[in-house]
Amino acid sequence: MKNMKKQLIFSILFLLSIQVKSQDWLDSSFGTNGIVKTNFPLNGLDEVQKILSQPDGKIIAIGNTQNNTNYYDIGICRYLEDGNLDSSFGTSGTDGITVYDINNAENNVTDAFLQNDGKFVVLSSIKYSNNSTDIALTRFLNNGSVDATFGTNGTTLFGINTNPEDNETGYGLLKLTDNRILVVGIYEANITGNPAFTLACIFNEDGQIDTTFGTNGYTTFNISNDNFSYADKAIQLTDGKILFCGTHFSNLSNDDNAYVAKMNLDGTLDTSFANNGIFSIDFNTPTSLYSYESAINLAVSSNGKIGIGGFTGTDTYYDYLFFVLNTNGTLDLSFSTDGYLIWDRNGRANTIFNVIAQNNGKWLISGDYFYLNALGSTEGKFYATQFNADGTTDMTFGDNGEMIFDIDDNYRYTQSSTMTIDNQGRILLGGFWYNNANLDFALARLLTPQLLNEEIFFNENNSALAITNPVKENIVLFNTTNNNILMNFQLYNSLGKLVFSKDKILISSNEITIPVENLQNGIYFLQTLDTNNNHKKTYKILKN
Repeated sequence: MKNMKKQLIFSILFLLSIQVKSQDWLDSSFGTNGIVKTNFPLNGLDEVQKILSQPDGKIIAIGNTQNNTNYYDIGICRYLEDGNLDSSFGTSGTDGITVYDINNAENNVTDAFLQNDGKFVVLSSIKYSNNSTDIALTRFLNNGSVDATFGTNGTTLFGINTNPEDNETGYGLLKLTDNRILVVGIYEANITGNPAFTLACIFNEDGQIDTTFGTNGYTTFNISNDNFSYADKAIQLTDGKILFCGTHFSNLSNDDNAYVAKMNLDGTLDTSFANNGIFSIDFNTPTSLYSYESAINLAVSSNGKIGIGGFTGTDTYYDYLFFVLNTNGTLDLSFSTDGYLIWDRNGRANTIFNVIAQNNGKWLISGDYFYLNALGSTEGKFYATQFNADGTTDMTFGDNGEMIFDIDDNYRYTQSSTMTIDNQGRILLGGFWYNNANLDFALARLLTPQLLNEEIFFNENNSALAITNPVKENIVLFNTTNNNILMNFQLYNSLGKLVFSKDKILISSNEITIPVENLQNGIYFLQTLDTNNNHKKTYKILKN
């Protein structure tokens, strides 16, 4: 009987993987048809740079918002799980929204992370009147107000010296396993054109610079001795060492190359990785169209493979670039034969901004998507795709391996810049949309059952029940233990309305069914309560 049940569940999983189409991936329980748009009070230019998913299902969107002087401030929204703004959050006088200005100067948000205690740290740069910049770290409390115990009154500003012409800008932010904070970016000794170097600096948990790292808390790298480079993002490996990726200008090929480097925790390069700690890739050859490569984000799989996304292109267009490295910093030739993929979307500017390594060995990727429409205008959409471990496109993902969609059909210009996966395995994308007057925050939540772990979408981990998906007439539950279980059941639709309820159902070794034949097709949530131990679980159900 158990083997028959396993075979049934496998068959259902297979059928679902070929049935999920575009009408299914946008989560109708989120916002309007899976999309949320937020206009900040000043009606300026607002764009999401980072999405943080809280364990309770709430969503923090962090980015830039234009103020009355046409400078940018830190703009933050928090949403409830259904996409409505959270009235318990915010300091701007508008429910769910925080606007924060550092020193009455221009701020530019680039990254953020969420702490276990609900506080979150935002990385931005502060631009002074002479156009020089410093790194800024600000910590916020769970209610959206600034945490005054961090740095100086909530913010740490960092510059290497007091020369007002120096530029320090952070692009990547990382919470280390010991709770210190790593920032990677760029250091320019003089804004008038002197060499620029990759910058890494570490701060203590309270926001103060950690002077034990590098030289007084920072280190710089002259990548490949080319006198111009910067880092975009960084991750920490299980051995504590740091991988970071970015772009360097090659004096040899006279163009930009993508690179990945490995750093020890003392700020020195790990020379056992690639070529003295640095892997660089360049497609500029006499027979190649490509002259610029950039590595923008990276992730590490459970088996140590390193996936890096960015773009490669010429002066006139960019193509998506994704490549995979082995743990030693060499190209993984088991991925797409050559270790990399380049693909074109109608000859327009397209860039990968986000990479997530899935537990099943697949690579989830998102970015912007621009193409020339029938009117001859450039149009932007949100874009996501997924590759198998061997570099082939995962055709069970979205429509033929891709998800491409508009934020608003009436307006053509949208861009996706950040991605995360929430605690239920749903994909969250964030960016902006342009309504012909101003830019607004734009978020989308996607349902991709074939993408998620079985225990998240089909069966709850450590649960006594196994539930088949999708369903047509009945939800069928199997007792996976040898014990009798007394259960309460409540079934909600995607709007949170209770559509079925029954208490104190005894489940023995036999299966039990909940009739749903008369319900509309869509997403439902089944909440179960084991009355023996008061253990509650929630299952996502797809009815079609």
